[in-house]
Amino acid sequence: IRTPEGGFRLHDFVAGKSYFLVGILNGIDSSWNPTRDSSIASKFSADLSGKLECKRYLQRKLGLKEDDNACILSFVGRLTNQKGIDLIGSCIHWIMEDNKDGLQNVQLVMMGNGEENFGRMLQWAESSWKGRICGYWGFSPQVEKEIIAGSDFFLMPSRYEPCGIPQMCAMMYGTIPIVHATGGLKDSVKSWYSEKESSTGFHVWPLNEDSLKKVIFDGLHLYFREPEELQEMRRRAMAQDFSWSRAIDDYERHFDWTMADPPFWGR
Repeated sequence: IRTPEGGFRLHDFVAGKSYFLVGILNGIDSSWNPTRDSSIASKFSADLSGKLECKRYLQRKLGLKEDDNACILSFVGRLTNQKGIDLIGSCIHWIMEDNKDGLQNVQLVMMGNGEENFGRMLQWAESSWKGRICGYWGFSPQVEKEIIAGSDFFLMPSRYEPCGIPQMCAMMYGTIPIVHATGGLKDSVKSWYSEKESSTGFHVWPLNEDSLKKVIFDGLHLYFREPEELQEMRRRAMAQDFSWSRAIDDYERHFDWTMADPPFWGR
C-alpha cells in the first residue's frame, strides 16, 4: 500500500506514515480444523493418515481419474486478473502436456465465480483434459473444503492481497500454498527458497508465467522425488497458528502502544 500499484493514489500519504504502519494478519475460523471437521471425507491430524481418503473422495466427486499417486494442484477464488487466474490459465498446457523431467502425473482443480472469459477458460480446460482437470465455474463452501482437504498444492498467484484467507486454510489441512510474494501472502507463508528448515510453502517472485512454472516444478519435484521433505513441510504448515486469538492479541498490543504514545505532528 506504499506503492503506486497497491496504494490506489494514497501511497504517498501512507508512505509518509510508514514509521507507524503495521500489518496484522486476519485469523481464520476454528472450524478449519481437519482433526474435527465432519464435512470432509476423513478427519486427520499431523500424521496425515486421512488425507489420502480426502484425495480419493475429491477425485470421485469431481470426475478426476482415481489415482493415489497423482499430484493435485488447486485454485479457489474469484475469476479475475487480481487473483492471477490468467497466469494459471497460461500454464495449463505446460502443466498437462510438458514432460517436466518425468513429473507428469498431475491433476488440476479450479473453482470460482467471476468474469465470463475465465469461466469459459475453466470449461475449456476441463473438456480438453477430461479426467485430469476439473473446471468448476461457480462456488460451493462445501466443495471448497473438499478441494482444500484433498489437494496437495494450493495456487494463489494474486497480484495483490492485503491478507488472504485461503492460504491459511490450506495450511491447516496440510495443503502446501504456492503464493505470490506480496502482502499477507508473503507474511503468512514461509518460503522454501529462503527458510527451508521452517518453510510452509513457496513464494513466486517475480509474478509471471515463467516464475509460476518454476515454482510449480519445484513443488512437483518435492512431491515425487522428496516425499519425506514434503511431509515435513505439511506438518509444519499444519502447526501454524492462524487463530483469531493470535490476531486479537496483535490488535490489543498495537492499540496499547498507540494509546501510550503522545500525538505525532507532521510527517
